[in-house]
Amino acid sequence: SEGLRAYYLQARNPSDAATLIELATELGLDAGSFAERLDSDETRAQLAAEFELRDRLGAQGFPTLVLQQGERVEVLARGFVQRQVLEPLLRERGLVV
Repeated sequence: SEGLRAYYLQARNPSDAATLIELATELGLDAGSFAERLDSDETRAQLAAEFELRDRLGAQGFPTLVLQQGERVEVLARGFVQRQVLEPLLRERGLVV
């Protein structure tokens, strides 16, 4: 994705509104409309809800892989995990054949 390339390859700050607006423009989105929605009360509320979920799940690193099945929530991996480690975890839960 453009966001991952910007962060990892170009060292662009994904927490900076100007960076996000630049990326939106690079993806062909209208910069003005994107900037307006980015700075909206609705977006701030959604971000706050995501932060609350992150804290509730104990997701402290990136990436964190969380599996939710109904009311049950389980952290499968914190940080980068090799496919060889992740696949058996998913297979045990019937998510990979």
